[in-house]
Amino acid sequence: MKLPKNECGKVGYCNSDGELRFILTQKYNGGFILYRVEGDELIKLGRGTDPKKLEEAFKVLDEIHK
Repeated sequence: MKLPKNECGKVGYCNSDGELRFILTQKYNGGFILYRVEGDELIKLGRGTDPKKLEEAFKVLDEIHK
């Protein structure tokens, strides 16, 4: 899986089986983007300036603890 251009990986969220489910990236100019991992694809969920708000808005922690 390749990260989008001009973004660097910051946090990977894995479920209890160790499968990568979400990735939080940061654009080199500052903003954060949250992706859902589906196979080898990244599906963009949202972007913002506060990574914690992105986690909460898309219920990331609830999803990985199912």
